[in-house]
Amino acid sequence: MNGEFCKMEVLNQLGIDFRILGTQIVGFLILFFLLWKFGWPRLIDVIHSREKEVKDTYEKAEQARAETERMRDEYESRLQKVQEEIDQRIRDSIQEAERHSEEILASARQEADKARERALDEIDREGKKAIADLRSQAVDLAVLVASKLIGQSVDEPTARRLVDEFSRDLEKMQ
Repeated sequence: MNGEFCKMEVLNQLGIDFRILGTQIVGFLILFFLLWKFGWPRLIDVIHSREKEVKDTYEKAEQARAETERMRDEYESRLQKVQEEIDQRIRDSIQEAERHSEEILASARQEADKARERALDEIDREGKKAIADLRSQAVDLAVLVASKLIGQSVDEPTARRLVDEFSRDLEKMQ
């Protein structure tokens, strides 16, 4: 008993009373049973509803993210189409400007060619006119010189015929 008394004394010194300890254990078991019977289902319901709320919120956030991504992709697609359309319009405008420029250049070349042709024709006419004037003057001079040399007058048709023959001979020599 002495060993048992020592154990009891140690327990008493520690402030442990088995009657109080037994009462506390019984009270804890009753409290545990009441909480398990009435409190636990409510706590589980609260946890499940909170879990459902979190899951729904996550799903909504995921849907919103997916919708945002879809809208972003749609926006980028539309933006790409607009950019392609702008690029096409720019290329079309450049081609139209180049075509218009080529038309203007072709028209200017035609006008320059026509002006050159007209100038060449005018030069040709003026040259022929100058040659005709020179021949006429040469005939007149020849007639004058011949009439002074011969001392008589040469009629104009004869003088012209002689000058024309002379001119033809000169042209053949060239």
